[in-house]
Amino acid sequence: MTPTRAPQHIYCGIDTHADTHHAAIITDTGILLAHRQFDTTSSAYDAVVEWIHQHGHPISVGIEGTSSYGAGISRHLRHHHIAVVEVPRPNRKLRRSEGKSDPIDAEAAARAVLARHQLSEPKHGDGPIEAIRALRVARSGAVKAATASMNTIRSMLVTAPEVLRTQLRGRSTTALLDACIALEPDTAAMTDPVNATIVALRSLAKRTRELRREAQELKKNLAALVK
Repeated sequence: MTPTRAPQHIYCGIDTHADTHHAAIITDTGILLAHRQFDTTSSAYDAVVEWIHQHGHPISVGIEGTSSYGAGISRHLRHHHIAVVEVPRPNRKLRRSEGKSDPIDAEAAARAVLARHQLSEPKHGDGPIEAIRALRVARSGAVKAATASMNTIRSMLVTAPEVLRTQLRGRSTTALLDACIALEPDTAAMTDPVNATIVALRSLAKRTRELRREAQELKKNLAALVK
């Protein structure tokens, strides 16, 4: 009887982008077997797994950007029990000599895995740590937007009609927001700078108040997760 031949060991590299990924496969002796482009969809991720197993037994897959464009494919490969490592960006010397192309970058990622060159453990992108990251990004955006909106209010008051400056100057942030929201414009006289400024200040104050409320709610969620 002819003995069954064991699948050859292979290494894969993936060059990631927003809409497509390019993958390359090499043997454990450095021979390029194949490269192929895939879309960034769930069905395409299944196709990546199937394509890799068609060429042999995957030892590891090197991906550039496992916490950005490569997050989805990284999670999918780990779910199918395929080891994933983070690889560095292709060196500039290689890009100058061979040019920038997805197949070249994917192959370079595979060769970095084979050589164990500057590899690092990728972030898993799941569990409470990923949940904290997502909420922190949202809260940071809300805080920045609220600060920008509040700064716009104070800047507008510098050049506002004197009647509004006199009414609103010297107030704390909370008191200023309350006062701006309480202003009543005459919408039938929008050509009057006073009324137009009142409408603008009310809009900015309501926006700031809502953003501050949103940031506070996200902070509570973060505190619960951290605890």
